[in-house]
Amino acid sequence: ETRLKIYGDTFYCLLINRKVVSTHTGADRKEENGNWYYTLQVDDLSSMEQQLIKVSYIPVEFPDSVINKQILLTSTMSEDVRQNRIDSHEKNRQALVEAGYYPPLRKIVTDRTFIFAFSFLHDPNKGYLADVIDSESGKVLSKVYFPTLPQIIKNGYAYRTILPLLSGGGGNTITNRNPREYPFIKKYRIDPAVYGN
Repeated sequence: ETRLKIYGDTFYCLLINRKVVSTHTGADRKEENGNWYYTLQVDDLSSMEQQLIKVSYIPVEFPDSVINKQILLTSTMSEDVRQNRIDSHEKNRQALVEAGYYPPLRKIVTDRTFIFAFSFLHDPNKGYLADVIDSESGKVLSKVYFPTLPQIIKNGYAYRTILPLLSGGGGNTITNRNPREYPFIKKYRIDPAVYGN
């Protein structure tokens, strides 16, 4: 996963019939009377019409383990590098305290006319929570947990690429990838009930 964008990020995905769904998870969220909402924008590239889809969500607070994450300092660092790292770490910590909550969405993925909006709600036993939204009607069809964050969802199947890592794991998956093993793709069948069938 990429580094967390504290104040949100821009996501967009293609739908069928020359449509695109997009959102900025910082600018396209709002609180109304104690309820939180995010907005998705569906643009029809043929007719140039726009549709806004407003979805309620439960905000997830930054845990102390994220706010007060340990900083890595080594004895080989110069005093300037060390101080820059400390200052940067403190700025990031203050930004997390100020924001208070994760953005409403971690990512969006589409399958035909369906939008899978993955939130930051995560249950270790169930997985990652996603709103499944019909882009035609603008209705949330279901809320479902996925065991992993898929990279692609197509025709009722979720796909994820797995990169075999060197023994010891951890770190960057690109630089720590085992060159003697090939990446492989995991395929998961999605229950048709998720799509409202």
